[in-house]
Amino acid sequence: MNLAPISASQFAANVLRGEGQAHQVLRDLGFMFADALGLVLPWQELKQVARRRGVPASHLIKDRDAAGAAMAIAGLWILSACIPG
Repeated sequence: MNLAPISASQFAANVLRGEGQAHQVLRDLGFMFADALGLVLPWQELKQVARRRGVPASHLIKDRDAAGAAMAIAGLWILSACIPG
């Protein structure tokens, strides 16, 4: 997710609108694949741990921890959007 806020417009232009050359499209798809794995793999592990413990996955994360993580992510995205580059 580290590249998502910075390269969203580049990805849209190269891949979605078809304006990129082959190496640019492949590069952007590779970045997207890595970002997707960063979401899917932890989610799968959380489901497995919940299944082993016999509880819903939502019971494994404290509300305070989830809210703190969401605020940190939102803050970093806003900060990265404000930095000229």
